[in-house]
This record gives sequence, structure tokens and C-alpha cells, in this order.
Amino acid sequence: MVQDHYLNACSHILKKSALATSPFIKHCRCLHPKERTSTRSCNDILVLARDPPMDIAIDCPLDESRLLQVEKEKDSSKDGRIDSYWSQFFDMKSLSGNDKYPNVATVVKAVLSLSHGQFDVERGFSSSARTLTDDRAAMSEKTLDSYMMVKSAMQMYGNAPHLVPMTKDLLASARSSYSQAHLYAWACWARARGPGFQGAPGPD
Repeated sequence: MVQDHYLNACSHILKKSALATSPFIKHCRCLHPKERTSTRSCNDILVLARDPPMDIAIDCPLDESRLLQVEKEKDSSKDGRIDSYWSQFFDMKSLSGNDKYPNVATVVKAVLSLSHGQFDVERGFSSSARTLTDDRAAMSEKTLDSYMMVKSAMQMYGNAPHLVPMTKDLLASARSSYSQAHLYAWACWARARGPGFQGAPGPD
């Protein structure tokens, strides 16, 4: 009984999901490495090229996809990323030195750039809510954006500041940020003194 319930529930979800109602999503299967050499991959790429509309001739990706089916892989993607897998074909050149699969590359890049869901957006809202607390209600949008940018960058290094490489570009950016923050603070102080106030920023 329990197994039948789960089977029926899964069947219902699939019927109501975008996988069943959207042909576009179904034809995205051609991006899987194992689908590249399948007979249906050419038609899948053709459907993806039509929706969303792209500034390419429809027959061009069809011809390129047929050639791509017999193309040998340079090497398998070691990191398992689908964009890394397809990049090896985008880098290939024809005998004339031009890109070998420019139209297929346009289609694949367009599809891979589509959002796969709202998770990242919702996570961003949650993170902003944790940052903009009641005692920080006066925080400006610019300050909040800066705070979120630093927080996101720190996550790339496991929130461990000592792991962040001290490059020349980073140090220059820090000095520039300090100068801008100093000028911004002085401008706010000058506005508080009232119109007509003249002065100069204090020493850095």
C-alpha cells in the first residue's frame, strides 16, 4: 500500500511538473554528454534553437549538430561540470581558423545560462534578512550590497579570512574602498552641518 502511494504520488507530480508540460525542458536532455551521439540530439538542439528565439539560421545548428555527433572528444571533463564538457567543442577551430561549432555553442550557452530554479534567489533574500536586522534598519542599500558582496566572497574561502590571497589587485581595491568610504562619511557629516558648509576631508 505504501509503495503504491509513493508511485502514484510520483506519477502525479511528473504529470503536473514542467518536465511533462514543457517541451523545451524535455529537449534539454541533449546537453547530457551521453546524448551527444544519439540520433535524437539533432532534433533536440533544433527545438532549443527555436525557443528562445536566437539570431541564427535554423538549419545552421542542425548541420553543426550532425557533425558534432561524429566528433571525437579531446578529453572527458574531470570536474564533472557540463559546461566544462561542452567547452572542449566550443574551442575547436575549422581549417580556416574560425569556430567549428559557433551556432551550437550559441544554443548550448543560452540554455546553460537559464536559471534552474529560485533557490539562489531565495537564499539571497534569507541572507539579506539576517544581515538587515532591526538594529541595522538605517543601513543604506549601498552598504548592504557591499556587505553581501564581501560575505559572498568569503564563502569561496570557507569563511576563513587567512585563506584569502593578498594580491596586488585586492590591496588596490581595499585602498580604493577605504578612500571612497572616507569621502562618503565626510559628505554625510557635511550635509548634517547644513547647506553652505565648506571644508575638506580629514587626513586618510
